[in-house]
Amino acid sequence: MNSLNCSINTRVIVPDDAGRILLVEQNPEEDFWIIPGGRVEEAETPRQAAKREVREETGLDVDIIRLIWYTEQYYHEYNMLGLCFIYLGRVCAGELGAGEQHADFFSPSEMECMNVVPTSILPKGSFWKLLASNFAGYDPMNNGMITQGYLHKAVDIPFKRD
Repeated sequence: MNSLNCSINTRVIVPDDAGRILLVEQNPEEDFWIIPGGRVEEAETPRQAAKREVREETGLDVDIIRLIWYTEQYYHEYNMLGLCFIYLGRVCAGELGAGEQHADFFSPSEMECMNVVPTSILPKGSFWKLLASNFAGYDPMNNGMITQGYLHKAVDIPFKRD
């Protein structure tokens, strides 16, 4: 019997006082942005990885407030289980722009005109609606179709609409 591979990742939703959300430019050639985060490294908890990834990518230090969602996906072709922990964070120090990637805060109306994650996963302009609805039933592995059982909500979070 083959052993199961596992990939554990984190993401941190970081709103500012104006209700904008922190995003990083993931791939300038493909023109899409994403919530900061990345892979959990050896001897690191998901919370530690979340804080490290935000600092590396944006130059900001964040406090992790709480887990808001987690995702699970089994990739048959790789015999791999993918887990992602999505946290709510708050900036506590640092300087925006001092990280490895271009990062900024964006309002809901700005996000409606942006590719937030590749458009093959999520149609342009739909990220904020999903965020505001707590990603109810959204499955990014199914070309953005609404399905059951992929994303598990840990707690409701209110987001402001501008």
